[in-house]
Amino acid sequence: MAELDNDKKAPIQVRITDDKMRAYVTLPRPLPGQPPAIYSTADIVLALQAKNVVFGVIQENIQELSKEPIYGREYLVAQGKEVSEGVPGEYEYLFSTDINRKPKVLPDGSVDYMSIKTIETIGAGETIAIYHPAVQGEDGTAVTGRRVPAKRVRDLPPIGGKGFTRSEDGLTYTADYSGKIEKQRDRITISPVYEVRETVGVQVGDIDFAGDVIIHGGVSNGVSIQAKGSVTIEGTVENCSINAFGDIFLLKGVKGGDRTQISARGNITAEYIEYADVYAGGDITADVFFKSNVRCDGRINLSGKRSSVIGGSMSAVEGIICYNIGNEFGVKTEVYAGVSKERAQSIEVQKQKVEVLSSHLQSIIDGLQKFDDIMEKSGNKDAKSDPRRIQLLRAKIQEEATLTDEKVKLSSLQNLVKRAANAKILIKGVVNPGVIAGVNENVITINDVYKTVEFRQSPEGIKIEKALSEDFD
Repeated sequence: MAELDNDKKAPIQVRITDDKMRAYVTLPRPLPGQPPAIYSTADIVLALQAKNVVFGVIQENIQELSKEPIYGREYLVAQGKEVSEGVPGEYEYLFSTDINRKPKVLPDGSVDYMSIKTIETIGAGETIAIYHPAVQGEDGTAVTGRRVPAKRVRDLPPIGGKGFTRSEDGLTYTADYSGKIEKQRDRITISPVYEVRETVGVQVGDIDFAGDVIIHGGVSNGVSIQAKGSVTIEGTVENCSINAFGDIFLLKGVKGGDRTQISARGNITAEYIEYADVYAGGDITADVFFKSNVRCDGRINLSGKRSSVIGGSMSAVEGIICYNIGNEFGVKTEVYAGVSKERAQSIEVQKQKVEVLSSHLQSIIDGLQKFDDIMEKSGNKDAKSDPRRIQLLRAKIQEEATLTDEKVKLSSLQNLVKRAANAKILIKGVVNPGVIAGVNENVITINDVYKTVEFRQSPEGIKIEKALSEDFD
């Protein structure tokens, strides 16, 4: 069959992908009754050049297509260079940055408080982090010859914080001393820890430490423990006093007495608490409270299948979740959610206190202004050093400081009221007769047995309704 003349050949079709990284050619199918056209390598190259395909041309494919033509189907003839993306700078932390401070719920519904990990510790000289610098990527090239720039990646700034040293090359971070290590955002802090391997009693004595305290044994014999950080006690706590600016973790529980007081500005977690006065500025999590007085400004959660409150009183601003309350013998047990009437009244008292202080401060400011006006009219150039003016200034500074403190207290009380707006008591199991339940300013006494209910405030007082399973999530 005769070959077609070049001027009678149908043009070669060239397709460039949208990302300009591949080019394909298609040899036209011959028309019916006509011999197939023969396209040389030069024909294919010229067709590519006409479409500005100048990079990554695959000569082997072109030659193969010329020798053994395939008509009516795309054939890859050019491949661009793909962009090699870079790797941004990254820190590799050699300590756990995710501390689980919640007890593990076991398959049978009980709670394993020993599973709690309260802090992460590090030894002096240990490497705490390694920095892997950014590796810039390589630019790519399209089949049209256009450069495809790789996205620039950045290095991270040095880690901020205290208690560690950065190596000269900036890649290794090492602990300066042993202690508690924690990461908050892009900062690492290593702080001292007071650690006791034995039970704390008269042999060890009281503890007052400006950091975290960890006791691997128990606590007994009227010992006092004060900590500016958190307190973790792995053994049983007996008659003692514990106060922490942070959280308190009592992994084996409390068998208290007349002098047992436990207070934390943060959260409190305990397996059980008996005969103790307890306060938390945050939440409280436990399994059992027995004849204890418990208060918290957050939420009380006793959701394990064995959890119960028997005797004593319990109050939580944001609400209470519990399994059983009271017992079949009708022991008096009080549970309150929200803000009590007495606490609501204290807000009004605090408002009045702030108003009186504000008025008193304004009278001092007015007196100071009046004094300055008189001195200015008299032409007294030494008015600023006048003892009377200095006394007024001191009174003003002191009153401003007092007013600021009282305003902070008022704001805190008002915030409690807001958080108590939706407070309620959720009971997964049984509420026994003899229980006194309160929500905000409303209180009722339970005379019947209730199961799986919630107590919440309504315009008519406390409403008792069936609790839904999703309420306990």
